[in-house]
Amino acid sequence: MGNPKLEAANQRLKDGGVGFKIYQRGSKLSLRGMFPPQPGEEKPKQRWLSLDIYANPAGIKRAEAEARKVASAIALKEFTWGDYINLSLDPTDETPPTIEYVSTEFEKDYFAVRGRTEKTATTWRTDYEAVFKKFVPGSHVTAEALLNIILSTEANTRTRLRACTACGAIAKFMNLEFDATRYRGNYSGKQVQPRDIPSDEVIAQRYQSIKNEPWQWVFGMMACYGLRNHEIFHIDVDSVKTAPGILKVTGGKTDERLIFPIYPEWWEKWQLWEVKFPNVTGQTNRDLGSRISRFFKRSELGRPYDLRHAWAIRSLLFGMDVSMAAAQMGHSVNLHCETYHQWITEDQQMKAFRILMERSDRPSAPE
Repeated sequence: MGNPKLEAANQRLKDGGVGFKIYQRGSKLSLRGMFPPQPGEEKPKQRWLSLDIYANPAGIKRAEAEARKVASAIALKEFTWGDYINLSLDPTDETPPTIEYVSTEFEKDYFAVRGRTEKTATTWRTDYEAVFKKFVPGSHVTAEALLNIILSTEANTRTRLRACTACGAIAKFMNLEFDATRYRGNYSGKQVQPRDIPSDEVIAQRYQSIKNEPWQWVFGMMACYGLRNHEIFHIDVDSVKTAPGILKVTGGKTDERLIFPIYPEWWEKWQLWEVKFPNVTGQTNRDLGSRISRFFKRSELGRPYDLRHAWAIRSLLFGMDVSMAAAQMGHSVNLHCETYHQWITEDQQMKAFRILMERSDRPSAPE
């Protein structure tokens, strides 16, 4: 079965009377058509022209534009072979591209598809650019090279999973026959290191121990709303000022969402509506999040994400539906259950049961 995008591009060229056709030769694209004579030749002839462009959607689009450009130059008698001196005329030339070329082309395609936002820029740096940096400058990108990158990570870890995802995407972009999923292993969020989630009483004590008011406000917001580290810098400040303190997160890792204060008493007692951002800077979410982590470590407040875990457990005790809790935390129901509910203790489960059974509006058993 052919490539639908390639076939569609060739049909447009045919309909426009361009006179060239795009072919996929290995992992790259070439043009085939009648070219002017090269120096020392007398007549035009059918030739292959390798474009050094990969057979991916972005590459096909560029190849179609190049075909029109070549046809126009020939028609205007402005075509010169000197413009293509660096391109191979040998269709059997399948020398693997250099890391610099692939990195540049992949980055163009990545942002062309996803758009350039703070979120996509962070993903590019942490998931893809990090892989490209493992290559020796000037080396070639092959299936074997991608496999070596994957095998350099520890099996059944998050690092291995991310390497497989990135290398798989790069292989697909280059049209390489390489199955990265074979090496993903069995890592899941369930395998993270055990956490000692602080009780709500401990969280309240830690809040009171913080003397710096802006940082105390940050701690209180993260405890009350279960925010990710960097999300404190992506809130709608007007929403937190308005009773009953339902917070709107406007960006960060996920799209805009609302979060309920649990406990609402914390919102009121800690006066969280009095917004007090600490004086920190950072160009990315990762930078901002690291500022939070460093303060927690320096102040011996535990791990910032423990407050997020505590909020997830608290939402269960409040009887919040799991799908609503997942939506407010900004992730899927599956991730919510696998990652957060595993830290719920037996005592907390019994407490949640008692709360549900003591509800005045719970269903009654039939007579």
